[in-house]
Order: sequence, then structure tokens, then C-alpha cells
Amino acid sequence: MALLLDTHVWIWTQEDPDRLGARTRRRVLDVAEPLHVATVSTLEIARLIALGRIMLKGDLGDWVDRSIESLRA
Repeated sequence: MALLLDTHVWIWTQEDPDRLGARTRRRVLDVAEPLHVATVSTLEIARLIALGRIMLKGDLGDWVDRSIESLRA
């Protein structure tokens, strides 16, 4: 079954994986389970950055590229 990651879960997988619960962590790490993120999540992250609510490692475009690639691995 494919998983659609909520915005905060997507961020946590990349920035703070210790915040994920055990069940979520198992499912995210299961290579047999396809992971997806909604396009709107990128806009939500951009808004959070603009409001100063979060900071990411690197610029948003690079972060999205790296994180999508890591979710495929």
C-alpha cells in the first residue's frame, strides 16, 4: 500500500527522524511501500519558511530534490 506523507511527516523524515513514531518509521523505511508527497506540501513548507516557523538544511529547491531522492531509496 502506498503512503502519502503529510507535510510534517515529510519534514521529519529529513530533518528530525527521531520525532517519527515507531510504526511510522517502520513504514517509511519499508522499501516495498511506495512513498508519495503532495505537491501542495512544498507550498506549505515554503509558507512555513517565509513565516519563520521552520528552517531547513539548505535552500528549499535543493531540499525538495534531496528529500524526494532519499524517499525513493
